[in-house]
Amino acid sequence: MGSATQSFMLNRLASDRYPIPMNISVEMITDAAMSLSSDARALLADRLTESPDPLNDSDIRAAWADEALKRLSEVRSGKIKSIPADEVLVRVRSLISSPN
Repeated sequence: MGSATQSFMLNRLASDRYPIPMNISVEMITDAAMSLSSDARALLADRLTESPDPLNDSDIRAAWADEALKRLSEVRSGKIKSIPADEVLVRVRSLISSPN
């Protein structure tokens, strides 16, 4: 386990329950996060995206509701065309497996 990972684990980062050590960089946190399993990274990403500072939850919910209605309207009107999930997955897998 690298020193960044060890440092991250030793210096528990959490909201106001634990002090944030000044010697941890975003790069060190990233390195530690990338060493997690894919499930743990997904959970971490979910928690991070649920914690924006400037907006409260009702503002976020309202913004996403507006965006969802806008997208639904665009699909129904024919302004945009949806892509079936299986086609998207084929494209993504192709991009991921490509040697570029």
